[in-house]
Amino acid sequence: MTDIKPKFRDEVRSRSHGTSLPNLPQSQTMKTLPVAPMVKPSASMVSLPKFDFVKDDQVDSLDPTLTNSSKKRHTLLQSPSTQSIQHSSLSLIDMYRDQSSGSQESDTATDIMALNVSGAMISEVSLINGSQSTFASAHDLLVLRNSRTNGSKVRLCIEESRTVISSNRDRYGFKKATNFITEEQYNNWWIGYASHCARRKRKWQDLMIKNGLSLNNDSPVRFPARSEKLKRYIRKGIPAEWRGNAWWFFAKGPEKLKNNQGVYDTLVESTLHLKNKDTEIIERDLNRTFPDNVHFKPDRVDSSHESNEETALIEALRRVLVAFSAYNPKIGYCQSLNFITGLLLIFMDEEKAFWMLVIITTGYLPGVHEVSLEGVNVDQGVLMLALKEYLPEAWNVVSNIRFDDQCSGRNDLKNHDFLLKLPPVTLCTSSWFMSAFIGILPIETTLRVWDCLFYEESNILFKVALSVFKLIEPKIQHINDEMEVFQVIQNTPKSILDPKDLFDIMFKRRIGFNNLTQDEVVRCKKYVADRRQRAHVDGTSDTGDVNFNRQLLAESLWQPDLYGFKRGLPGVHWNNNLTRKMKSKIRRNNNHS
Repeated sequence: MTDIKPKFRDEVRSRSHGTSLPNLPQSQTMKTLPVAPMVKPSASMVSLPKFDFVKDDQVDSLDPTLTNSSKKRHTLLQSPSTQSIQHSSLSLIDMYRDQSSGSQESDTATDIMALNVSGAMISEVSLINGSQSTFASAHDLLVLRNSRTNGSKVRLCIEESRTVISSNRDRYGFKKATNFITEEQYNNWWIGYASHCARRKRKWQDLMIKNGLSLNNDSPVRFPARSEKLKRYIRKGIPAEWRGNAWWFFAKGPEKLKNNQGVYDTLVESTLHLKNKDTEIIERDLNRTFPDNVHFKPDRVDSSHESNEETALIEALRRVLVAFSAYNPKIGYCQSLNFITGLLLIFMDEEKAFWMLVIITTGYLPGVHEVSLEGVNVDQGVLMLALKEYLPEAWNVVSNIRFDDQCSGRNDLKNHDFLLKLPPVTLCTSSWFMSAFIGILPIETTLRVWDCLFYEESNILFKVALSVFKLIEPKIQHINDEMEVFQVIQNTPKSILDPKDLFDIMFKRRIGFNNLTQDEVVRCKKYVADRRQRAHVDGTSDTGDVNFNRQLLAESLWQPDLYGFKRGLPGVHWNNNLTRKMKSKIRRNNNHS
């Protein structure tokens, strides 16, 4: 006990009594999260030592029924190093380069700061977010270890796979054919794209060698320093075998994991039997995640019955989502997080996927998945400003889609009142950001977008959206029917099989999207957020029904598409009159078809 710093012991004691942590800067004052009492273990449960400070050399003397991860976690929770783990996690937003993006991001940083402290101190058995959680038994821990091992094997299998013409699936396990692309079209495109990938990988190998970096048996873990040359390489595609490690490296995942050693293991083992509203929704969405991917939903060998056995990636997906919902209750669980996490699990192990999800939801998509979904409103406001600035002809079309007399008029557009009452076109575009284009673009194009996202930050998502509008601009200028315009905006991205079609537009200098830098995006976000906040405080806006909120996710104006996203933003409606008119238009279109 003498080796434990009194300051750290005081912090733990104050945390256990629900008081705020001492020694934090005044600007980082946080709301204290109550810690629920411990649940007394039953006889069938593993008898775990109470939290008492022990030295590292005492770990081997702990209960022999504990797994290695439990011993490691026990040491983590009781060693002086926990203090540095807690404090090193307090500057999450700063770490991920959103420090100048306005008060919204600062609030998120403060909240995540509190959550990291509480997350690092979660006990094996506790009441998490008001929900009962029980001890993980020895059997539970054994099953957990085997499941995580199986998940690693699946990921390694995916990494070593190759896309071949003779298969109806790509290297990642997705079906080649979709509602918008035939298998023949995919194979014809892949022949040329495979050659492109091989050429690019050779260039990457040369770049790594010139920078003195190891290829590590075709699985490098370190990459060259930031440069214009590296950016060009990334824009042309990271080798598929390296993609997970590259995303992790460029998003500063190693730093995040180093500062939070053992936290994910603690969360997983303490939430194995967690039951609450979030976990109920997660269970519902698990089998809706990538139904066209064999690693999430295997092909049935016997069509007479369907196996209830879950795949290793589905089990990993559950653990990551449940752990995340407990770690960050400000978000909990929101539809589309299952797809983001699912894609991460294809390229990295579940602990890395968990921390990448933390990084994405706080650094790259701040506020987008919070309960209020205000981040969605802000991002859509920025997109509308960018569309008006860079593609005025496309803006002229989409801004005139009204559906009822209450939607934006010319004076509203001039005064930027569309930032308060977002145009109906955002019914389509909001899910682009919530899912980071998963299910919106074909998988290879989505992966290329993600390559750039983790290197160039969130401005890439806006550039991708603008590039899609640039592609459809000639089509929608000659369409008079509003629903038809919606359908073009909604369906066109799903047919962009060749990333080159999108990236040639995105990075052409004469088009000017390169002027939309990250600094400009941050500035625009602050402008939109401040304008919306002032209108709310002054009571001058009537935005109750026109903004996105979590309660509306259960409803839909359209049937679910392949990935469970409701077409357009899930469940959004602007007001009752608009909803009735849109449903009426859909019924008329269906009757005429």
